Amino acid sequence: EYAHLFDEYASFIDKGGKRRDFLKEVAKIPGMYVPSLYEVEYSEEPAEGCEHTGVITRFAPAADGVPAKMRKLLVNDLDSVEYPDKPIVPYMQIVHDRAAMEIFRGCLHGCRFCQAGMIYRPVRRKSRESIMKWVDSVLRNTGYDEISLTSLSSNDYPELYGIIREIHEKYPHVHISLPSLRVDAFSLALMDELSQGKKSGLTFAAEAGTQRLRDVINKGITEEEILSGVGLAFRGGFDKVKLYFMLGLPTETYEDIEGIAQLSKKIVWTWNALPKEERSADVRVTSSTSFFVPKPFTPFQWWAQ
Repeated sequence: EYAHLFDEYASFIDKGGKRRDFLKEVAKIPGMYVPSLYEVEYSEEPAEGCEHTGVITRFAPAADGVPAKMRKLLVNDLDSVEYPDKPIVPYMQIVHDRAAMEIFRGCLHGCRFCQAGMIYRPVRRKSRESIMKWVDSVLRNTGYDEISLTSLSSNDYPELYGIIREIHEKYPHVHISLPSLRVDAFSLALMDELSQGKKSGLTFAAEAGTQRLRDVINKGITEEEILSGVGLAFRGGFDKVKLYFMLGLPTETYEDIEGIAQLSKKIVWTWNALPKEERSADVRVTSSTSFFVPKPFTPFQWWAQ
């Protein structure tokens, strides 16, 4: 559909048309939104059922022929979309020095702060065959020895274990990384498969330091699940664990902030409690924090930062 945008622009240049006429034509293309062609009014008082001002109370076209509503466009079949398998490989080491494949789009969970989880719905997956075809091609074209299987929650992919196992069988030298794992879904089977390659760090998104705040943001994981997941990683020989947290979440208190440090300590204690023969010689636990930013289309969009 977006190819029509370039066709309209080429026609606009040839005819020497006016900019507003071009925007009006673009606004008719499904999936396109031209803010200047709409009138938007916001509440000065809290809207019904909302604690905050600034809620949209009126939204209407400001010009003739402009659609009253925008229609979201989705790629329903990810296997039908071209995915780059000949990326440029730099002559120096970079931060993400690996090939990356998006294995599915969307998310099964409903974290209240997450914009991507809302706007990329519904969940759409690449087939196992399509992923393996890309793996064969990108390794042949680049020479990379590491592949990242990316998504909003990679361990929710139904055939993830099988894909990792197949990659390791075909390419024993290739390491597989999974970003931002859900610690409650980190299992013994997944750990065993990841352990076949070189052991690097694991990254878990805990988001909040206390159970109360995790419930507020609908994270859906408990402290017991967090400690159990990192304990499995330590037993599997992983010696680097990174955790993501957010500061400034709605309803946050100082107790929630202190909970980040307390939870980090408990993770180190989990490693200390393991028999020496069941853990690595050393451990590094990194707790990274970022600040909450309220995002459109999420349940927290009207909260002040």
